[in-house]
Amino acid sequence: VYRNALARELRALGYEIEPAFDVSGKSLGFEIAGIGKDLREKFSQRSKDRDQAKAECEAKKGRPATKRETAVLVRETREDKLIEIATDKLRAQQFARLTTDERAQIQAVRDRAARTQAEAKAAGRSLASEQLITLQTLEAYVHAKDHLFERISVTSEKQILTEALIYGRGKVSLDVLQR
Repeated sequence: VYRNALARELRALGYEIEPAFDVSGKSLGFEIAGIGKDLREKFSQRSKDRDQAKAECEAKKGRPATKRETAVLVRETREDKLIEIATDKLRAQQFARLTTDERAQIQAVRDRAARTQAEAKAAGRSLASEQLITLQTLEAYVHAKDHLFERISVTSEKQILTEALIYGRGKVSLDVLQR
């Protein structure tokens, strides 16, 4: 739900999003269009820490780690947050890690989002139009229902909502979906 809300807010700000999947086709959420894989991986330090801890656990146990074991590893390897660092200082540290090309990439994405938002405003429409969200929510619901029921004959409301939120990420409203 929170990822869907984040995606919807990004779209309302003019950013384009695209779905992300792992090699098996499982949804990993979404990415901001225009931000390259190399840049995402550069700033995805927790994923690297998790994968390393998981690999060490699997080597030690001689079998794949379970979801529960992975969750424990994630908690155990997480460093304490730097709550004493000021936002502007943290932002400066993050920007210092960027190359000139990476900064240009981010700026191009920001500029495109600003243009998209300005064009929508000039046309007198909102990027988060309730009517559009309602139509897209209906489409997501129908997709979820059809997708789930082609495989199984009984499912829960939660599974339908989850599938609809994944399919319509950033385009659907949970409140409208539940109605």
